[in-house]
Amino acid sequence: MSPPREGIVSLIVSAILGIITAVLTVLMLSRMVVATFMDDGLVIRRGGRREEVFIPKSVVVSNNVVCIGWDPRGREFNLRVVYGEFAYSIPLASRWERDKLVGRLREHWGWTLPECPST
Repeated sequence: MSPPREGIVSLIVSAILGIITAVLTVLMLSRMVVATFMDDGLVIRRGGRREEVFIPKSVVVSNNVVCIGWDPRGREFNLRVVYGEFAYSIPLASRWERDKLVGRLREHWGWTLPECPST
């Protein structure tokens, strides 16, 4: 006796959706950008650990490499990093996350993260 046709169709659809989900997850992770403020500088990682840039603390503080801006289209705060050929806009989850980042940089680096110029 063969399995019902609906069962086979749903199995195939589930498999296809699973494959699509896996591919989209890999694509999203490869585009993800993470900024990590260390004691001696800023590390930017893109796509997991495949691409990494280190910017010394003195360069970040004195050269306007990093700023926080408000994106009214997405209604979110962004951490903008512009350094050489790299230009990233990293969304912050909330005003609380923004305030926490600003407070920690003030405390550990003695530096106030500037607001980005409005464009």
